[in-house]
Amino acid sequence: MKLNRKFIFLSAAFGGTFLFFFWRVYKSSDRKGLRRFVISVKIAGVLTFASFGSTATAKDTEFLPGSDAFTSQSSIGRPTTRTRSFGTETATGAAGSPKPGSGSGSSSSGSNSAGHSPAVPNGRTAPKPIDRPDVVKNKKLKNEEQCPVESISEPSKGPTSELIVKSDHQDQKVIITDRDVKKCMTQRDRNRSDDQKFNERLFKKETAINIKYPDEVYTKKYRGRLSTIYVKKFSDMEQTITIVDNTSGRFQIKSPITPEEYRNLTNKEKVELELTDLRRDPQIGIMNPKSLKEANTMKRAKEQGLVDDYRRPKLHLGESDVDFVGSNISYELKAVTQTKHKSYQDSANDIVNNIRDSAENMKVRQTLPYYLIDLGDLPDSLKCNMAQTLQEQLESINHLEHFQFVY
Repeated sequence: MKLNRKFIFLSAAFGGTFLFFFWRVYKSSDRKGLRRFVISVKIAGVLTFASFGSTATAKDTEFLPGSDAFTSQSSIGRPTTRTRSFGTETATGAAGSPKPGSGSGSSSSGSNSAGHSPAVPNGRTAPKPIDRPDVVKNKKLKNEEQCPVESISEPSKGPTSELIVKSDHQDQKVIITDRDVKKCMTQRDRNRSDDQKFNERLFKKETAINIKYPDEVYTKKYRGRLSTIYVKKFSDMEQTITIVDNTSGRFQIKSPITPEEYRNLTNKEKVELELTDLRRDPQIGIMNPKSLKEANTMKRAKEQGLVDDYRRPKLHLGESDVDFVGSNISYELKAVTQTKHKSYQDSANDIVNNIRDSAENMKVRQTLPYYLIDLGDLPDSLKCNMAQTLQEQLESINHLEHFQFVY
């Protein structure tokens, strides 16, 4: 019988353990003779063969869970490939040779080594690896949609949480506050879902992604302040800009731009970006329901011959805070509307009272703007009577010189 290292090691371990416990029993027990010997043999046998025997079994048995923990360091990362044929099984180890104890199989099964397809019955094709495009797609979307956010501060009192984004095009971080998000959201952004908090978080995340991964970046003045303009291009005719103030790092607006505005942005001769679309709110710079309705009113007023050329005021240059300005004239719009809690007549009375308060609080050398009162929402049967009633009330207001009705 040829002795191997495992047998020699187990024998030495058993002998050492036996002598140790035999001496302990002899010193600390009153047992004598054969009892001391039997007790020591049992203890040494259990400790030696139970521990070392389980280790050897786990190492040589492939079907025990966790057996890969006993694989040598050189074979880590090179898993065992198991192929099957009819009635035989071959296990190929890290070195590419069959493991001891596995079936050798026939010549057909012997060719089924690692890297080859297993044998299949006649008339059938070998099974293909399962393709999981959904997993790859979800992983890709997760990487693309993940917002490169540095931190989100905890809100203290009120909506004061801030989203901070590190841009590669600015030295300082970009700050996106809840207040700026609510100010810049359009009606389309608010109609995405019934949960407005979800809409605000989505708008904030999209803004951060546009800043971190823009298609084009420009540095120009916007409303007199040096700003960085990030452009996201969806097509040649559809672009969205995100403007960040360079001094404070504050996010200002995120808004679609028209092709004409995009040409102004890409014009290298112009050092300032001018958003000239008449549908924009002059205070915020975005298109909201109020500014869209005002632009429609002015369009109809021009068609009726009530106004000539007009534009939005440049508030950062100190122009009057009105709805539109023309050649040496300013326009203020009022609309007679009806809501759940207010009739047409109540709306008309509010307009008269508002104009009267403006006239009474007017400063010296100040003139009232040209008022255009929109009656377009009224039914045709009410427009003439409403115009006559309003005219009588407005003519009684001092300093009011110009007003017209837009139908």
